[in-house]
Amino acid sequence: MIKLAGRDDKTGRGIIILGIDENNVRALKAGSPIHVHADELGFVGEIVIHYESTLERLKKRFKQFIGPNTQVSDTVGTKKN
Repeated sequence: MIKLAGRDDKTGRGIIILGIDENNVRALKAGSPIHVHADELGFVGEIVIHYESTLERLKKRFKQFIGPNTQVSDTVGTKKN
């Protein structure tokens, strides 16, 4: 995995980029989430990447981590120009 952080030149907003390789994908599919401390990148918080076969299964899993008031935003293959 590669981790990068910086600022978007157009908006000035902070951006975190996480690049994963095939080894990371295999680990995710085997049930091992990727956990990143955002402080390493100059942000406050934590980032968790977890794999499930459907968005509904992901929502169910994440509600176990955070609780019933989890806010969900679905993003499927969006591309930002």
